[in-house]
Amino acid sequence: MSPFNDGILGIDRDLAAPLDRVWAAFTEPEQMAAWMWDGIGENARATADVRPGGRYRVAIDEEAGKDGWGPAERAFEGVYALVEPAERLVYTLHWDAPVGYNQQGVAVPDEVVVIELKPNGDGTRVVMRHMGIPDEPSARLHEVGIVATLDTLEALLEA
Repeated sequence: MSPFNDGILGIDRDLAAPLDRVWAAFTEPEQMAAWMWDGIGENARATADVRPGGRYRVAIDEEAGKDGWGPAERAFEGVYALVEPAERLVYTLHWDAPVGYNQQGVAVPDEVVVIELKPNGDGTRVVMRHMGIPDEPSARLHEVGIVATLDTLEALLEA
């Protein structure tokens, strides 16, 4: 079964880390920078004003030629719409990086991500819903990227 349903990418992941550690990984800039780009690029950095209306940005530096864009900063950024500490985050996501469907010189609308955290024994269940991904083949790579990113988060939390 595909994790795509009606234009929504849904991925659930059980992590062997307590809820407060997982929440910190999603909201503290140093931790966000450590896993949200899955080891791609150099000089990962993040900022986050975790409150409704607050902004976040996660960026890396990338060499020329690897992705067809020149050397530059790659980033994604957005605005927090809902913040329920240690329970739920809802935020917009705007790509300032090549992700396939934004490479044709066409502006793409911002996406929306909903993260729900639920206690699961001694660990935490992450329920992620990523909405607004265009329905085209290059967009299907989001699943691969998000799974790899969650693998990096899991390794970070286990360290």
